[in-house]
Amino acid sequence: TMTTYEPSPQFKAAAEYVATDPSLKKLGNETKLQLYGLFKMLTAARTPQGARPGMLSFEGRAKWDAWDKASKDFSGQPESAVEEKYLDICRSLGWKEGAGPAPKAEGEGEAGEERSSGGGGGGGGGMGVSVSQMLREDEEEHSREDNLQGAVVRNDLAQVRKCLEGGADVDSVDRYGFTALHLASDRGYKEIVQVLLDKGANVGIKDPDGETGISLAREAGHEEIVTLIQQVLLNHGEEGQDV
Repeated sequence: TMTTYEPSPQFKAAAEYVATDPSLKKLGNETKLQLYGLFKMLTAARTPQGARPGMLSFEGRAKWDAWDKASKDFSGQPESAVEEKYLDICRSLGWKEGAGPAPKAEGEGEAGEERSSGGGGGGGGGMGVSVSQMLREDEEEHSREDNLQGAVVRNDLAQVRKCLEGGADVDSVDRYGFTALHLASDRGYKEIVQVLLDKGANVGIKDPDGETGISLAREAGHEEIVTLIQQVLLNHGEEGQDV
């Protein structure tokens, strides 16, 4: 359900500060997402609205997770406790009660609100713009990586083959905990999935959320990939163990 809580003037001032102060542009990802989750609890709803975004959406998935974590961390506690936590973080970042707002960055509205929605349920100020940009850059960086996973994200079949022929471990995991098979299955890259399976990719490896290649493909509606992986399971006598 949507929140009926009315944040205090101090909260609004703190949100303005963290969304616009130039000194916070290099703020770490973890803190940005923590602020985002708390902000959404106070201004939108206690829990994320809508289903958790898939792997294709780095931005939406990370923001949804931050909101969900905040909801669980403050389960059973009043919104005033959530607000106090938000203010404590802002104070640690240099915000002082009673101080005037920093000049707005171009394109920002009140309290740094996003102009478009994202993260599983509406825009979010108080780090919304910064979080979105940070995660978009993270996804772009991932696609530029000169490794097997980077080639998969770019849907570069020739480079995938080159990496494997050059000795790349078909079951290696990237910094997000995903194998090449996870990424290709989720994105629907059937030809790449076939190459990975031909190279002996382990279909039972789970990502940080406990998903396998076949479960990701099934959730994304890539039935041809589901069939490919099911055939591998059948060949290995593991039918029925596809999730």
